[in-house]
Amino acid sequence: MAEKPRHLLSSVPPSKVKAVLDDLNRLSLKHGLLGTTSTSCMVTHIFTEQDFDNTLTGALVRENSIQGAAARTEALGPRNIELAEIYRRRLKAVRAAGSQISESDLKAQIGKNVRGLERSAAIAAVNDGLQRLNQK
Repeated sequence: MAEKPRHLLSSVPPSKVKAVLDDLNRLSLKHGLLGTTSTSCMVTHIFTEQDFDNTLTGALVRENSIQGAAARTEALGPRNIELAEIYRRRLKAVRAAGSQISESDLKAQIGKNVRGLERSAAIAAVNDGLQRLNQK
């Protein structure tokens, strides 16, 4: 996994931060870098340490949300595999009995009866479980 995002000024010694910001602002003014993407705004942006703090915070939030989503997906894996195995057994039984129930209705019924999931969550869980079973 990639390394955690760092503060853009992290490699600059604290005694030099003001000098770096001054240089950045001087270049911004010299080259007319605008603080917006709007073409009607002609205001140049003056960089401060807060800009870099906000950038770091946003990057850390995005990184942690990705890690949290991956952890939740892994935690739900065993449940989804269980639902997929039940689905496979019941689908064979339903087809052998000649029933015309749709696959999505069967997935929704299994998810609701076994784990109390709503329709879309049940279908997604069974589909994820089927993918995991096919990868084994």
